[in-house]
This record gives sequence, structure tokens and C-alpha cells, in this order.
Amino acid sequence: MKRVNEICYTKLMGRNNGWKKLKKARKVLGLRQADVAAKVGITSNYYSMIERGKMENPGAKIVARIAKILKLKLSDIFPFLVR
Repeated sequence: MKRVNEICYTKLMGRNNGWKKLKKARKVLGLRQADVAAKVGITSNYYSMIERGKMENPGAKIVARIAKILKLKLSDIFPFLVR
């Protein structure tokens, strides 16, 4: 799982703007960062860092929970994982 996290972070911080999709999806659903953070079980500051792409390795489980809450597929955030 750690290797997947490293690959995801490298790809997201490189060419992909997957984190921007989180903000867009959150706004469409009318949620605040604090709302998403509470549902995921993390602080709103931590979620804010994830959404801005400032968190180096948020972890696959956390990202999966965020995607589910925002009604996104992981492939929406990580298109490079789909072959």
C-alpha cells in the first residue's frame, strides 16, 4: 500500500491536477471542507492541505473515503491508475 501511495503522490504532484477535482466536487455538493473532514475523520486543516495538494502522502484509505463522500471514483482523482 505504501508504494501505491508514493506513486499516487508523485503523479498528482507532477502532471495531474486530481486534487483540484476534490474542491470542485465538494462545492457541487454544497459541502464545506470541515464537513468533508468530519465525515472522513480528519481535521479540517488536514483536509485543506489534501485539497490544495500540500499533503505529501495522505494515504490511500483516506483518499478513498474522501472520494466516496464526494461521489467520485478513484479513477477521477488518479486517472493514471486506470489501464
